[in-house]
Amino acid sequence: GIDGYRLQSYPDWVSEYYTTGLVTTAVRIFRGLSIQAAVEYGLGDELSTEWMDYSENIRIKTTERTSTEVSWFGIRYEIPMSVFHRNFWRIDSLCFSLGKMYSKYYVRSDTWIKNDILFDENPMENFKLADISGPYAAFAARWRLDTVVTKGTDSWFGAYGIDLGVRYVKYSDSSPKHDNIMKPDSAFSSFQVFVIGFMKIKLLY
Repeated sequence: GIDGYRLQSYPDWVSEYYTTGLVTTAVRIFRGLSIQAAVEYGLGDELSTEWMDYSENIRIKTTERTSTEVSWFGIRYEIPMSVFHRNFWRIDSLCFSLGKMYSKYYVRSDTWIKNDILFDENPMENFKLADISGPYAAFAARWRLDTVVTKGTDSWFGAYGIDLGVRYVKYSDSSPKHDNIMKPDSAFSSFQVFVIGFMKIKLLY
């Protein structure tokens, strides 16, 4: 799927916007209750400052984009729209989820100063800035498609379609790579919009 972030109360070494690609999986454990997990990789905008102090002896030129690596896991509950006796925009079900997100933030650069010596035109490198984590809550609508084949009892794959939703993350824990990288304040959070294509697979018969 595709995920778009807008960060709030973010530190100056993080971009305001990120766009990520993600792969997610979910396993149903009881009726509409599932456990789920995902990995993401994304790119952000350029930072507002041209140079930043990375460590005591390294300064980085920040004219390249930032990046992030994300993993998350949690539980999801799916409620079919038939429960509400409504046919709203042909939505098949509503999904609610809670969990925890773990993010790594980087700045990409091919130019830096180390011990007052300039290194430029190097291969692009990701400089890790911090590990950040926190709880998330998400809401999504699911549009599901079935065919004669997917409804068959001998079919190993089931319904497919898309999920469209929003996710809010409250980043409560952070661990900067170096002491001089300022920790985010307590209001650091992320608002996300995602679109995910899915296909159900039968694991057990």
